[in-house]
Amino acid sequence: MILSPNDDFLSKDFCNGSYNNITCEGIEILSDALNNNTTLEMLNFFNNKISDQGLSTNKISNQGVIFLANILAHHNTTLQELHLWRNKLIDETYIDSLANMLVYNQTLIKLVLFDCNISNTSKKRLRDVVEPKKNFGLFL
Repeated sequence: MILSPNDDFLSKDFCNGSYNNITCEGIEILSDALNNNTTLEMLNFFNNKISDQGLSTNKISNQGVIFLANILAHHNTTLQELHLWRNKLIDETYIDSLANMLVYNQTLIKLVLFDCNISNTSKKRLRDVVEPKKNFGLFL
């Protein structure tokens, strides 16, 4: 998925970035767009490989995902669903940012992270964070 600052890829209510080689620059563009977005309700990034290593299909850095989670925690007010499942390289590095996002984001009602590399301890932490949220779907 090649993202450009001039794209209107977030003008709809759904953005599908699955099965793509999304670069760190693409995540920064996406995060900037989410900062002021008023329409997007679902963001789908399943089956990508996310880490800091520069592998051929792996170009989103840990910092990119942390940046995205921070934007969703403090600025975006429309996103309802975030799908990051089957990203094998999502691990403990992201848990603090994801937990923070779940605490502060008031519109997100579904987070899909199954088939990622998250420990049982971190899964419990995320479950504990969303427990007070009624009707929240956390899929681990």
